[in-house]
Amino acid sequence: MSGTNTQARELRFIFVQMLFALAIAEIARKAYPLLAIWLLNGAGFTVVLPGLSHLFLALIVVGSSWVGWANSRASAKQRWSVDRTLSGPFVVLLADVILVVLYFLLISQAENPDSAGNMARPNALDEALVLTIIFCGYVVWDALTKLGRLPCHRFLTRTWITWVCTLLCLVTYTYIACARSIAGVVVADVVLLGIVITFRAFKDEQSGICVPRVGLACLMVTVVVVIFFAVFYSM
Repeated sequence: MSGTNTQARELRFIFVQMLFALAIAEIARKAYPLLAIWLLNGAGFTVVLPGLSHLFLALIVVGSSWVGWANSRASAKQRWSVDRTLSGPFVVLLADVILVVLYFLLISQAENPDSAGNMARPNALDEALVLTIIFCGYVVWDALTKLGRLPCHRFLTRTWITWVCTLLCLVTYTYIACARSIAGVVVADVVLLGIVITFRAFKDEQSGICVPRVGLACLMVTVVVVIFFAVFYSM
């Protein structure tokens, strides 16, 4: 029976791993035309900067998510082995797949040149919205894998940062990502990147693979930056 469970877990692990690999490949595919018109066609770096900035954000989101998922307790435990469809583990697998689909959606928002080599107007609203939805997905994933399996105080201790980062993404979407200049779009991406790094730093601390208080330091810096730019763009 344990052999069957191990095989079921491996199938789930390989399936999600393949989706992550495809997401990374999609980032490379989207980056090629941007690098080509910059390095080969002589376009200015600022022309492709918003698109590359979006793709770098997507790369960090996908890469850090893969590391976090691969090392998560929910990924490692046999109870999440998928051996039938009408089961809790299958629902968790669906949540994993939906999150990776959202990563593809995030990647697709990067500006790419059209057939004539012209770039679309820079825009960070779509990235901010998709990342907010992704963090909402993390909230659901936490509930599916932890709610009812941990005491209430431990559940809140392990998941509060997800709610905070979701709120920070929403604030960024509402007040910061509305900028349409190249500089404004890059600023929005940097803010979103800070939120992602903060989230992952806390998750690494919870797993014991990060220096204590790094997450708190990241959170303090990120909150200050979000508030500063939210006020700046609201003036």
